[in-house]
Amino acid sequence: MKKAIQLFLLVLVFAGLISCEVEEVPPKPLGSFTTITSNGFVTFNLVGGPVNKVISTSMSDSYYNVSNGNLSINGMGTITIAVRNLYLLSCNSCSVKSAESFTADTLNFSIHAGSLKLKDVIVTRYLGLNAINTGTYEISGRTPFLNLGLTNMVAFKGYSLITDSTYVNSTNVLDCEVYTKQVINAFVNSIGNVNYKGRPPIVRASYTGTGRLVAK
Repeated sequence: MKKAIQLFLLVLVFAGLISCEVEEVPPKPLGSFTTITSNGFVTFNLVGGPVNKVISTSMSDSYYNVSNGNLSINGMGTITIAVRNLYLLSCNSCSVKSAESFTADTLNFSIHAGSLKLKDVIVTRYLGLNAINTGTYEISGRTPFLNLGLTNMVAFKGYSLITDSTYVNSTNVLDCEVYTKQVINAFVNSIGNVNYKGRPPIVRASYTGTGRLVAK
């Protein structure tokens, strides 16, 4: 009985530690960067800003550094970053999200077994996402061009992301959702469909799998 009580108390303590949010603090001095690489369970909170800049983080100073225009992260924790032109955020097992609407010129993501949820973003030039293996990716907002690559078993929900042109290269077993007003260009290489809304006048599709480009 005593061991059972001790085990129960340990579980409560562990659950409390997991549920506690670690406070973010201002970062150490950093140089400018246009790309980010990350290995570890990192949560990226994106906000708008005139330049790319780390606003705050829960991570130790030794976990992150900027070299040759790249912010490199090796560790786990949370980090809030202002973005304007983010040419690549490449990460493994990370979570990327935004709590509120913001505007950027360029956003490009390559995410392996992670997740992404951007709310009401306005990307004025280019929005790219390469999602690999697993995870849920959801974007709402507006962009003239979306470049989307999906591999293995990822869920992409983009009916609330209004685009002018969308390019999709899908080697995915799950269906994906996009909204485009002018052009849809899809390469479907597996069993997952590319479902689209928006009634674009230009529709192009190439198939090497059983999935199809489907108007909704």
